[in-house]
Amino acid sequence: MENLIGKIIREARIANNITLRKFADQVGISATYISQIEQHKCASPSVYRIEKIAKILNLNAYELMALAKKIPPDFQEVFEKYPSYVADFLKNAKIFDATQMQKTLNFMEKLNER
Repeated sequence: MENLIGKIIREARIANNITLRKFADQVGISATYISQIEQHKCASPSVYRIEKIAKILNLNAYELMALAKKIPPDFQEVFEKYPSYVADFLKNAKIFDATQMQKTLNFMEKLNER
């Protein structure tokens, strides 16, 4: 399987003209580790690191966490508060196509506006 998180991080880092060493310093890890992440030669970074990476590169942290198969802490709160609802939603959402998912998200946004 293609390493999308590493590819996205590398492309965003390069697009932002940030060298590997400078980026590593900003994230607080070694340049070697960043290189390994970008080349999919190690496990995905922690949720904490993903949040830092996303902030530095102006990326969506939730999307990066999903690609890394990590659960954001605030999602965990929802899982614990509404386990059966979350389970039912995910069970049904897995068969949605992109259009159905977008309609569901639009509906949820409208609910949040109330």
